[in-house]
Amino acid sequence: MKAKMWRYCLLARNFRRRIKERKGYVSITIAGWVLFCCYISPNIEMDVYKEKVDEIANQVSSAKKEAIIVGDFNAKSHMWESARNDRKEEHWESGSQRWN
Repeated sequence: MKAKMWRYCLLARNFRRRIKERKGYVSITIAGWVLFCCYISPNIEMDVYKEKVDEIANQVSSAKKEAIIVGDFNAKSHMWESARNDRKEEHWESGSQRWN
């Protein structure tokens, strides 16, 4: 029983090292991929919104691994069937061009 508990503790510790928590997103590294789960409030000013997007973009670039970015960005875009694009979506689009 002690051996199983010890192994579980080692696995849990290694797993926690792969998780990064920041204000607005969490990232986890799994099998050579980095998954970013994000939430950006719709009630923040545009300059703060840009800072958050840029922080995520910098983390994606510095990860040097394939990345998947999911979440609620509170941006309007024709890409996800919104009636219009907004400045937030435009900032995401310009950021995504830097990642490719």
